[in-house]
Amino acid sequence: MNFEEKREMILKGDLRKTIIKMALPLLFSNLSQTLYNLTDTFWVGKIGSLEVAAASFVWPVLFLVITIGIGISSAGTSLMSQYNGLKDKDSARVIAGQMFFLTIIFSVIMTILGIIAAPYILKWMGATGELYDKSLAYLRIMFLSTPVSYTYMVFNSVKTSEGNTLTPMIISTLGVVLNMILDPVFILVFRQGIIGAAIASVLSQGIFLFLIYPLLFKKHDGIYIIFSNIKPVKEKILKIFKIGIPSTIGTSMESLGFIILNSFIVMYGDTTLAAYGVVNRINSLAFMPGMAIGGAIVSIVGQNIGAGNPERAKQAFRKAALYAFLISMTFGTVLFIYAEGALKIFLPLEKDMPTVIAGTQYMKLMALTLFLVSMNDVFNNTFQGSGHTIYSMMISMGRLWIFRIPLIIFFQKFTDYGSQGVWYAMILSNFLTSVMGFIFYLFGKWEKRVIEKVKTTE
Repeated sequence: MNFEEKREMILKGDLRKTIIKMALPLLFSNLSQTLYNLTDTFWVGKIGSLEVAAASFVWPVLFLVITIGIGISSAGTSLMSQYNGLKDKDSARVIAGQMFFLTIIFSVIMTILGIIAAPYILKWMGATGELYDKSLAYLRIMFLSTPVSYTYMVFNSVKTSEGNTLTPMIISTLGVVLNMILDPVFILVFRQGIIGAAIASVLSQGIFLFLIYPLLFKKHDGIYIIFSNIKPVKEKILKIFKIGIPSTIGTSMESLGFIILNSFIVMYGDTTLAAYGVVNRINSLAFMPGMAIGGAIVSIVGQNIGAGNPERAKQAFRKAALYAFLISMTFGTVLFIYAEGALKIFLPLEKDMPTVIAGTQYMKLMALTLFLVSMNDVFNNTFQGSGHTIYSMMISMGRLWIFRIPLIIFFQKFTDYGSQGVWYAMILSNFLTSVMGFIFYLFGKWEKRVIEKVKTTE
């Protein structure tokens, strides 16, 4: 299916078929990314739960480093989608070039800053002893993959704006397969432990730059990068910043919130921290359908708003929300029933049974409310596609800073729930965030176009 056929499908095709057709590659892509994480967890778990805890502990820091790239790519997806809906491919190609320019600059800066600041951040988070040593070694190596992550986000943004979710899925899956091969080699054969997991991750991501670059620059009927468009254009960069900064603030504050959250969790000991990390990675399997459906409507919402058809964008939201709810409820039921067995796959050692027990409690609570996470994904991606990222920012920040962290503090100081207070705070915060998203959907102005209407190009 070529560029124009995809555009016709998004603007005029059957919405149910369009959502499913675009969501399935995203589902497989999310699955591959989750398998990527679970592979690390599985092989690192062969060493011990402390190593699993270290890898989970630094995740918010790694996420914080890529938030600028997330902001740039989300702005690019929104702008290119709306330009595509308006039949203005020239402007969409300029946005692609400006994104590429910005990600090169910021990825190098964030890599250097991350490597330098890593020990100070980990100490501030409360890491000590072996947890600090293992976390620092893992984190510094993982920072080397930042430029690759930024480049992939540009590539994914360009293809998603076209309605092409298949190609990013293929690239992502190939990277995961390579990581699954390299993990046991570096972790067990070369006896590098958690450092080996980081090396395998960096290599498996970096190799596929050789596939991404030709696809980004190859001339075709859709959106691609032209070298002349990499030269900074003030007007377009300001437009990217205007839409991307709220996303960056939202995701960075969300990441910082998770860092704070980890500092609370670590107070309850390595067992609780490891349980939190492993359950989150398993739960990410159940999050995938909602994430895929949410990701699919970014381009659908963006192109239809760009084409001046906000009612179809609203129809896409309603269908996506229904599908996400039904699927996540099904997955949640399965996880609730098989919680303990799932945890034992990743924590097979007898010494890790306390982690399995704590994790089972957490997983069962989360399984009952997985649909809330899926709904938040649909809300977030609807607002991202519309270009009104201020609503996405408020959802991302509100979940942790307005709801979750205050609730954790409340349960810690005024109840005797112990570590279970963290689990209760997470469930309540997901519910309250969904209520916030629904209010924004009903009363916000997200359906208004964020691009200027210019002469169309075919």
